Amino acid sequence: MSSVELHFANVLIGSSVDFKQTQQKMETGQVKTVDDLFGISEEATRKYRQYLARATPDDLAAKVDFGSRFSMKPSKRKLITQAVTHSMRHWAQISTFLRQQGRKPDWVHDFLMSSAME
Repeated sequence: MSSVELHFANVLIGSSVDFKQTQQKMETGQVKTVDDLFGISEEATRKYRQYLARATPDDLAAKVDFGSRFSMKPSKRKLITQAVTHSMRHWAQISTFLRQQGRKPDWVHDFLMSSAME
């Protein structure tokens, strides 16, 4: 649920939108509501699904060159894994913050207990 996830999705599909453009949405006030924030996540999810629908094992093993921004060249598979775990950490932070504020969750947090993938 962040500009990082959207950036990684853009990299996977070969979009020319770079991280600075994506981050600028957040910093310039273009993201004003919770719906705007979730919109970024939904856009990233659409792009991941678009990529994964056609990705072959060779596509997933392909290395990503971030240029001078990072010295590493991870595989696209690793990039997807980073995006998924990045999101989970943020959700855990939000959940912890809400509990600290006295708000009790009214949904199932554990994947195993959810109805997902039934």
